[in-house]
Amino acid sequence: MGYTTHMCICGNIYVTDYVDALGHDMGEWKTVTSPTCTENGSETRICSRCDHTENRSIDATGHSHTAIVTAPTCIEDGFTTYTCSCGDSYVSDYVDALGHDMGEWKTVIAPTCTEDGSESCSCSRCGHTEVRTIDATGHSHTAVVTAPTCIEDGFITYTCSCGDSYVSDYVDALGHDMGEWETVIAPTCTEDGSESRSCFRCEYTETQSIDAVGHSYIGTITAPTCTERGYTTYTCSCGDTYVSDEVPALGHTEETIPAVAATCTNTGLTEGKKCSVCGEILLSQEVVPALGHDWKGTSCQRCDATRENPFNDVADGSFYIDPVLWAVENGITNGATATTFNPNGTCLRAHVVTFLHRAAGNPAPASNKNPFNDVKSSDFFYQPVLWAVEKGITNGTSATTFGSYANCNRAAVVTFLWRAAGSPEPKTTNNPFVDVKTTDFFYKPVLWAVENGITNGVDTNHFGPGTDCNRAQVVTFLYRAYN
Repeated sequence: MGYTTHMCICGNIYVTDYVDALGHDMGEWKTVTSPTCTENGSETRICSRCDHTENRSIDATGHSHTAIVTAPTCIEDGFTTYTCSCGDSYVSDYVDALGHDMGEWKTVIAPTCTEDGSESCSCSRCGHTEVRTIDATGHSHTAVVTAPTCIEDGFITYTCSCGDSYVSDYVDALGHDMGEWETVIAPTCTEDGSESRSCFRCEYTETQSIDAVGHSYIGTITAPTCTERGYTTYTCSCGDTYVSDEVPALGHTEETIPAVAATCTNTGLTEGKKCSVCGEILLSQEVVPALGHDWKGTSCQRCDATRENPFNDVADGSFYIDPVLWAVENGITNGATATTFNPNGTCLRAHVVTFLHRAAGNPAPASNKNPFNDVKSSDFFYQPVLWAVEKGITNGTSATTFGSYANCNRAAVVTFLWRAAGSPEPKTTNNPFVDVKTTDFFYKPVLWAVENGITNGVDTNHFGPGTDCNRAQVVTFLYRAYN
C-alpha cells in the first residue's frame, strides 16, 4: 500500500495516511520457447508498472506427418512413407511388386552354319533382359561349275554362305584347237617379219619369223632446168633411195622486161629481166611513183589535164596561182568569196594559224585549256590557236591575249612555219639580209626559209620582217613549205 512519511528538523519521524496497494497491471503473454512435436514450450508476461513476471507452459503440438507414395516396380513392393517436419517418419501401406512384362524375342547374334546364335527379350517397364541360345543352322553348299579349257581341267566348287567350300567332279582339259598362220609384221627389204596363229577357244598364240624380201628399186628421172642439174632417183618401196645419172643445168636464157613510164596519175615500172625458158625473174621491176601533175596555172605541163580556177582575181600567170589552187584543193582556204580570193588582202594572225592547222591535217588539240580572253570557243580559229600553242608554234602576243585580229608580218609567218616544222637548225649561217640580226627571234627561221626555197626576201639584201603578209604571200609560203 501507499503512505505519507513526516520528518521534523529535530529528527523525529512518523507515518500516516495509508492507501491500499494498486495490484499488478499484467501485459500480453509472449512466447519464450516454441513447443515442438514432442516438447512443451513456454511463454511469459510482465507488469507494466513494476518488474513482476509470470511464466506458464505451452503444450507440445504432436506429430503432423506428410505421406510420400513409392510406387511398386516389376520386382520391388510399393509403400507409403509418412514424415513429420521434425524428422520423425514411419513406413506403411505396402503394395505387392508388379512382376516383369516381357516383350517378343529378338535376334541378337544370328546363328551361322557352325556357330550358335542368341536372342533376347526385355521388360517394357524396367528394361530387365533375358537371353537364350539359337542353334547353329548347319552348312548349305551351292555348286559352281568351272568348265575345262584347252590347258586346264574342269571341276565343280561347292561353297557354303559361311565361306566353307570343297572341290569335286573333275573333267580333263580339252587341248588347243589352232587356226591358220596370219602375218603380224610384214617383212621389209632389210628386216624379217613375223606371223602368228591362235587357239580358237583361248588366247594361246604361237609366233614364227618371215625372212626379209630384199630391195626392189624404181627409177624416177628429174630433168635439168636452167639452174638445177638433172638426175635419176632410185627408190625402193621401203623408202631407201639413192641418186645417180646426173645431167648438168641448162643455164638461163635472158629476156628484157620493158620499163613502163610513170604518168601524172599512174605509177610506172623500171626495166626488168627474166629467163625466157623457165620464167624466173632475174632483175625485178621496181615501182616508180606517179609523177603528179606539174601544174602551171590551170594546165598540167606533162599531160593535157586541166583544173578549174574559180577566182577572177587570180590571174593564170601570177606567181601565186599554183599556191592558191593548191590551198583550195587541200581545204586550207576557200577564198574571200566564191569567185574572189582577195590575194592582196592582209592576213591576220588568226588566219595564219588556221591555214597552218589545216595544212597539218586539222589535228585536235590535246587539251581545251585556253589562256586567251580574245579567243572564244565559237571562233573559227579556236582549235587552231589551242593546237598552235600546244605545239610551241606561238605563245600569243601576251600571257592572256593571242592578238587574233592583229596583222601578221613576214617575220611571224616564217617563224610559225619553222616551228611547225620542228625548229630545224639552218645548214648555213650565211645571212644576205641587213634587216635580219643574229639576236632577232626570226634569225634562224629566215635562214631556214631561204635554204628551203620558201622565200628569197623582198630584194637581194632585205627580208622585210616587219612587212605585213598578204593572203597571196601566206599561201605561197605554205605551198613551198608543204608541197
